[in-house]
Amino acid sequence: MEAVIVAAVAAVGTVLAAFAQSNHKQIKESRIENRDDHNRVANLLSGVKDELLNLHHKIDHVDDQVDKVEEKIHDHMMWHYEKSDPPAKKTGVRKK
Repeated sequence: MEAVIVAAVAAVGTVLAAFAQSNHKQIKESRIENRDDHNRVANLLSGVKDELLNLHHKIDHVDDQVDKVEEKIHDHMMWHYEKSDPPAKKTGVRKK
């Protein structure tokens, strides 16, 4: 009976060892593929980050330009306001 158990353990052990060996190769290949995938994603994210920084810089530039235009328009409107005659008072009496 002990010989049967030993033989069964040996047979199962051999099958498990072969299975583990084949899985080891697949796991190693999976790790290489995973590392490559991570590198690709990291490169893409780096590019996206650079594009976002560039876009942020452009938005800041546009914001500065809008502020300058707003200031010029305000100054121009104030110039017109200061040059205009004050409106005539309405007294309710008609001029002849």
